[in-house]
Amino acid sequence: MSDKEQLHKLVKSYVNAKKEVAKITEQVVEQYAKIRKETEEKLNRPH
Repeated sequence: MSDKEQLHKLVKSYVNAKKEVAKITEQVVEQYAKIRKETEEKLNRPH
């Protein structure tokens, strides 16, 4: 495999990894928002 091919492969896996991280980050943010909303509702509810 030439250097150019190796570099191309590396860039491709880097791009894929970035996409995965973005997807996971999105899921974490959604979960956090949901938990925060639920927590606020619990705190605001009169006892």
